[in-house]
Amino acid sequence: QLVLALAEFIAMREKRMGLQFKKPPLVSVDFSNLKFASSKLMGVGFPYVGSKGTKGAEKPILRTDNFPKNRLIVCLLDELEKAFGRDNTTEDEPGGIMGVLVSILDKGLVENHWGESVNLGRTIVVPTSNIGSKEIMGTIKDKRIGFLRDIRGEGGHLTDEQVSELNEHIYNVVKTEYEKFFPPELINRFGDIIVFR
Repeated sequence: QLVLALAEFIAMREKRMGLQFKKPPLVSVDFSNLKFASSKLMGVGFPYVGSKGTKGAEKPILRTDNFPKNRLIVCLLDELEKAFGRDNTTEDEPGGIMGVLVSILDKGLVENHWGESVNLGRTIVVPTSNIGSKEIMGTIKDKRIGFLRDIRGEGGHLTDEQVSELNEHIYNVVKTEYEKFFPPELINRFGDIIVFR
């Protein structure tokens, strides 16, 4: 919802400025249903089946018409941890998912396997992950997670200090888990990490 709100804000800003685009300023990549993530993002290179100009060729997600260099774009990388699962390469090389993500976050510039140079210099990249959610549920006795909406209202029993302690605990649990899972060269390129409860 946050990413959608951000994209809607950008679209409203463009409209006020008199700018017109065919596509909304949002590119969404759902890794939970995406096998062979690197190929889907970058396209298939020649001479393999599915490369540019061959039968059944599928356009890469990272391409110039999705990321025009003169436009602010929001790119959602949903359930990023799934990109490192089965059928997805994790090795730190240009064709692997790690190489792609580091190029996006570090340089803001990638060359897809169709030969296009894609500029993401004006792109807000928002990766999401469910890492740590099971651990949080297992360590908090009353499991009052859902945005803590009732925690200090009707039926809530925690003080402000306890809520602060709970928030800190949740953050530390998530931080421990994502540091176990994601390589440091990727974590170090995140601008900030926000924990939603």
